[in-house]
Formats: sequence, structure tokens, C-alpha cells
Amino acid sequence: MARLRQQLRSVLFWGHLICGLVAGAVIAILCFTGAVLAFEDEVLAWVEPPPQLSQAEAAEVRPFHPTTVIGRIESLHPGDRVTSLRFYRDPRRPYWVSFRDQPTRYLHPGTFAMMENERGAWRKFFSFNLSLHRQLAAPRSSAKEARWWNRNLGNRIIAITTGVFLFLCLSGLWLWWPRRMNWRTFRQLARVRLDLRGLKRDWNWHNALGFWMLLPLAVMCLTGLAISFEAVRNAIYPGSTEAPVEIIAPSPDAPAASPDLVFERITEVVPDWTYMIFYLPRLREDGTLIPRPLTIYTRDASWPTAPYTTLRFNPYSGELLRAPLWETLSPSQAMRVLNDTLHTGEAFGVIGKAVASLSCVGGLILVYTGFALTWRRWRRFRSRRRASA
Repeated sequence: MARLRQQLRSVLFWGHLICGLVAGAVIAILCFTGAVLAFEDEVLAWVEPPPQLSQAEAAEVRPFHPTTVIGRIESLHPGDRVTSLRFYRDPRRPYWVSFRDQPTRYLHPGTFAMMENERGAWRKFFSFNLSLHRQLAAPRSSAKEARWWNRNLGNRIIAITTGVFLFLCLSGLWLWWPRRMNWRTFRQLARVRLDLRGLKRDWNWHNALGFWMLLPLAVMCLTGLAISFEAVRNAIYPGSTEAPVEIIAPSPDAPAASPDLVFERITEVVPDWTYMIFYLPRLREDGTLIPRPLTIYTRDASWPTAPYTTLRFNPYSGELLRAPLWETLSPSQAMRVLNDTLHTGEAFGVIGKAVASLSCVGGLILVYTGFALTWRRWRRFRSRRRASA
């Protein structure tokens, strides 16, 4: 048994070392960008806040009626068809309006005039880091201009590296665990010492930080894999997959349901909403409605923080087809809804974001100390070969 354990430990050690060397650079990118993006919203709200109305201007804003607002926006911006509208309960916040084939714009909720929407240096910085985190900043590839280095390849590299990172976490725990665990041994292995230098420092930091950062890093890796792979998502959250909704058009030229009716039903289902993302029904070239569910994203002040609640409506009748509210979800469905915010730490507010950010910094140190230990091991190996030659 002891021999089998030793052989398994040897296999895991070399697998841990080789995988760390191969994927270390990409893991470092993931950790750096993850640490940067953890407090993106807070930093942007401080250094580059979005345009906001004064109290006097907000007092003049009329109650929100989607049909009126959408019609007014399209009349003031002829030729631009609204595809989605994001609006807040706070009347000081402007509308975020998306038009077909155009970037999102900020519009004054009272006058519907265009507001300043210039992306500053900080927003560009976070946008680049997000692209780096998701697809290694690879460019888009179109049918007209096919590229070998594109976002699909970048996404695959990130997804595979995330799986390797999870293997490093689990194999690292096996290699860290001593043959005989007691308080003295645990303290020696888990205590981060700042008074060491050189090899001892690298070994101590790699083992101690690896232990303390194991759980948050493993959770971020697992939720990252769930984001990348549908099969992993279904395996982690069994029974949480939603059945597809089939929409049958009453007639080929049947009109869409009134947005006011849909909005009224949303407020009944989610009365404490803070903002909504209102997607308009999609139309064909001839102006007829495409029979697909009307999807509305809404968010409230619930805890733990879910990214949003997805409501689906019949685009013709405005009937609510699906409303996965928090209190109606099974544990598996609830964890699936929380997957994205668990990945970023946002599910547990500022404390969760701080843990995620510090864990990413710890991941960077693990990459550095892993490379340093390997380099020192290589140097010892070379010196021994020279001495024996």
C-alpha cells in the first residue's frame, strides 16, 4: 500500500510540475485579470461614473411606460430601431439603449437626448482585461475575414487552462497532505513565513498559500468550467436544465404583445426590481414577428447576489411562460443561477469580491514560486550532471 501511494505521489508530482510549466503563463494571465476585474464596478463608479441626472431633473421624469418610451426614442432617432432597453428604478439613472448594428447609448430619461457615452481610459482598460480573461484578447473572426487566431480558439485555450488549473489545485492538495497530520505539522505547512529567502521562501509560500487559496481557486475554476462547457454545467447542477419553450404564431402577421402589458406583469412577479433589460421581439425583414420567447432580464436587491432573473414571455400574448424566482428554485437550479457570481465572488458582496481578488493574487504567487522551484530544481540537476561527468 505504501509503495502504491508513493508511485501515485510520483505520478501526481510530475503531472503537477509539467502541467504547471505548460499552462503557467495562461494561468498567470487568468489570475492577474481576475484580480483586476473583481472590483471593476466599484472602481468605475469612482473614477469614471456613468452620466447621471440631478435631483431636479429626476423629479421631472415621468413614470416609465415602455411603449411610450420606445416610440419616443425611435421618433427622435429615425432609422434606428431599438433592440433592447435597460432602465433603472432610480430616476437619476439614464436609459441604456441598444440599436441594431450600433453601440449602446445613454439617453436622458426625460428628454431622450443623447448623453455623454465616451469610453474613458479606465473603461477601455477593464474592457481589455475582460477580453484577455475570456479569450486572451483574440480578435473576432468573420466569414469575410477568417483568422486562425480568433476568439473561438482563445476561448478554448482559456477553458482547457481552467481545467488544468483545477487539476493543479486538487493534485497540489494531495501532494501537500502529510503522511501523519497533527497540529505541529499543519502549522509548519500552512504558516506563511515572510522571514525566509530563496528556496525556503519559495517552498513555504507555494505550500502555505496553495493550502489557504485552494478552496476559492477551486470554486472559481469549477464555475469557470461550467461557464465554458454545457456538459460540465449539467454535470455539476443535475436537473437544472430548462426545457426549450416552443412558440406557435397565431397567424403569420400576428402583432407583438404590448410592452406595457409585459412590464406590468414583470413588476407583479418581481416587485423589488432595481433594473431591467428589456429585449424587444425580433422581426424578419418583412416586418413579421419571429416566434421566439420574449426574454427579459431583471435584478433585485436579494442576497446572495444572482446575476439576474430571466423571465420569458409569449411575444404574441404577453403570457408569462417561465419565471425562475429564487424561492421557487431547487438547490441545483439555485446554484446554476449563482454560478457566474460565484465565479467572480459577487454572490457574497464586497467580502466575496475581496476573497476572489486576493485568491487571484495568491494564484499569481503560486505561478511564480512554481516556476522558481522548477528552475532551482533544474539548476541542481545540471550541477549534479556536471559533477558526475
